[in-house]
Amino acid sequence: MNPLQEAVEQLRKGGLIRFRSDEGWLVGVDAGNPEAVGRLLDAPTGSETPLASEVKPIAVLIGEIGLLQQYVTRVPEIAWDLVEFAEKPLTVVYPGGKNLAPALLAPDGRVAIRLVKHRASGSFLRRFGRGVAVIASPDSAGAANEISGETKQVADFTLNWENQVVEKPQLSTFVRLELNGEIKFIRQ
Repeated sequence: MNPLQEAVEQLRKGGLIRFRSDEGWLVGVDAGNPEAVGRLLDAPTGSETPLASEVKPIAVLIGEIGLLQQYVTRVPEIAWDLVEFAEKPLTVVYPGGKNLAPALLAPDGRVAIRLVKHRASGSFLRRFGRGVAVIASPDSAGAANEISGETKQVADFTLNWENQVVEKPQLSTFVRLELNGEIKFIRQ
């Protein structure tokens, strides 16, 4: 089995996988699997605190823009252009998330979703065909062979396309989008 197929199988079985994106190394699970999301939230990092308390919000990554309708009750019209034409990583907080593990929704039902355009991780997400809930890996900028023992214990599988260091991971811009098209920048 090739590494891409193995990563997809791990996700389908509820496993945690580590993979590289334009934001560096991420740890992710099937966003629709409540047990897997619970494991992600409780994953140790080698410190006394779980990953979820260190990294907020947990975003859902998708590989195709059409998946927005699967995870958002009503996609504001401006979202299609905003997401499609973003030049940097852009995470949009939408009102009314659906079809996701409940732990991924804010108390008011909002959900953070990012369309991934990074060649390798976008390809992986398209192959999986569903959303992947992610948090940053504690050693997100290093090469696969530089990942600490504690981090290796977090994930069931590491998907490594190239042993290349992400020199400057680009943090995603976060915007909150209202149904009326109003946009509020949370992190630029």
